[in-house]
Amino acid sequence: MARRIWLSAIIGIITTLVLLGLAYVSSKFGMNNLARAIFWQNQALQALVPLHNIGTAERPIYEGTPINFFAFLCSIPFGFLIYGGIAYAFLRHKQHSP
Repeated sequence: MARRIWLSAIIGIITTLVLLGLAYVSSKFGMNNLARAIFWQNQALQALVPLHNIGTAERPIYEGTPINFFAFLCSIPFGFLIYGGIAYAFLRHKQHSP
């Protein structure tokens, strides 16, 4: 069981870091929607953080805050947990299958 936990943790870390890298590269090539889809957990956490409008009501300009950066940093271990949990469930199911 400990081996399965370690293996799923490693899979979760590698998967998150690879997807973060792919999101970064796709963002650099101007494919921002793809980057948001690949690194979806950041989008989920960023949606919880309110933005400050420094523009007008007709032309809003939203400014990020340090809380947005903190949400980004939290999205990385959140990805570790999500993908590690999926890997654990898959490995557990695979072990119990005939």
